[in-house]
Amino acid sequence: AFNNVGGGLVCSSYSDNMTNIVDCQTSGRISGGLCGGIIAQTGNTSMIRCSSEMDMEAEGIIGGICGSIGGGTTSFEDCNSRGNYTSKNGNVGGIVGMVQDGIQHTFTRCSSSAGLCSINNYSSCGVGGIVGSIQTSTNVFNDCYSTSDIVVKESYSITGIGGLVGFANSGTFKFYSSYFKGSFDVPGGECVGGIIGFDNSSSSVVAENCYSEFDSITCYNCVGGFIGSQGGSSSVYTLTGCYTDFTKIETPGISDAYAAGGIGKS
Repeated sequence: AFNNVGGGLVCSSYSDNMTNIVDCQTSGRISGGLCGGIIAQTGNTSMIRCSSEMDMEAEGIIGGICGSIGGGTTSFEDCNSRGNYTSKNGNVGGIVGMVQDGIQHTFTRCSSSAGLCSINNYSSCGVGGIVGSIQTSTNVFNDCYSTSDIVVKESYSITGIGGLVGFANSGTFKFYSSYFKGSFDVPGGECVGGIIGFDNSSSSVVAENCYSEFDSITCYNCVGGFIGSQGGSSSVYTLTGCYTDFTKIETPGISDAYAAGGIGKS
């Protein structure tokens, strides 16, 4: 739990019934323990045509639209974010900072061009162009993209830095016609991927007509054009019509680092 929770419009909303947030825009500056451009923390929420242009600084989680999802079913449709977000302890996302629990979370035509920065990216934390970290549930991305500049200044243990999703702990992931076309500046980072940074133990990843494009990545270890590292032995990948396009991948940290065009380490 975080003290000093801040949302651009709403601090916290949890209900057994669906909460609808439609046609909302925010701009300005927020700082605190957990921050969201529209709402700091929620569950069972539908957000449609919401946008934020915020500068946010937090001790923990930051999300361009929503900081943290705690459960239930959520959907984000035609939402976008801009600005600059800096967290001292990981979990930064262009749309959602962290999905902690729930049944299904759907992102449709969502995008972010926000600058994402984590100063200390600890174990099980993530930085992602759309979602920073997802712990479980079914997660669907339709026609989403990120053009974010992603920066991680330090990194510890197994982390995740991804063009769309940073750290995928478990659950099911489906990507359709979605892409990352931004940049990575993560010399101390580990597990960096154009779509998913680190897949810990997902049951399946499905991707159709998705791609990542970036000039170069300099990373400590485990880099992939699509997925940085895959840790679970039971994960099933189905990739159709997907590609990655990059100029250079460098892993100067260790001599036996893993780097590849598709999945860096599995």
